[in-house]
Amino acid sequence: MRSPSGQQSHLRYPLTLLFGSPGKVRVLRVLGDGLSSSTTQIASAAGLTPQGARLVLDVLTAQGVVTVKGSARTQLFELAAVHPYRHAILERFKAESSAWEDVVIRLRDRLNLRPGAKTAWLYGSVARGDDTPASDIDLALLVSTHTVGDNVREDVMPIEDELKVRVSVTALTAQELAALGEGDIWWSDLVRDARVLKGGRPEAAMKTARRSVAA
Repeated sequence: MRSPSGQQSHLRYPLTLLFGSPGKVRVLRVLGDGLSSSTTQIASAAGLTPQGARLVLDVLTAQGVVTVKGSARTQLFELAAVHPYRHAILERFKAESSAWEDVVIRLRDRLNLRPGAKTAWLYGSVARGDDTPASDIDLALLVSTHTVGDNVREDVMPIEDELKVRVSVTALTAQELAALGEGDIWWSDLVRDARVLKGGRPEAAMKTARRSVAA
C-alpha cells in the first residue's frame, strides 16, 4: 500500500491527524476515562514509552483535543472539556469496549447451554491482549464427553460468522486433563493466561480432575 502523498487540511479533515497513529489512539483511549493523568501514568496504561507518550500528548495538545494542567514538573493531561469531537471520541471508545464485552457475554451464554461443559477458559493471544487480526479466539473446555466439545464448536459458529474470526476449541475430559504432565508447556501457558468464562480457575480444575481419577 502506498503512503499518502500529500498533506490534508486540518480544518476539513481533522480526524486524519487526530487518529493518525496507533499511539494517538492508545493515548486517547486512556484519557477517555475522564481522569487527569501524568505522562508516566498515560505511558504505562497505553503501553508506550514516556518519551513516546509525551510526543503524542504534545501533538494532541496542539490540536486542542487534550488540555494540560499544572507546572512543567507536575503536568497532568486530560481530554479537553470543550472540543467539537469530544463526544464522538468518547462514544467510539465506549462502543469499542462494549463490543468486546458483548463477545464475552455471547460466549458465556453458549457455554451455559451445555451443562457438560463444566469449565471454560479463554487463553492464548486474546486472553493476553496481544492478538492480531489473524489470531484465533482460543477456548479450552473441561467436558464430560467429547460430544459436548463438538456441540460447543457448533454453538459458536454464529459468532465466528459475524466477527469473521475463528474460535479454536480444545476440549479435554477429566481423565485427559489429569494425564497432563507437570511440565506440559501448553497447560502452563494456559494457566498463565487464562480468563475464566465458566467455572473456576484451571489450577482448581486440575486438582479436582486428579482427585476424581485417583478415586
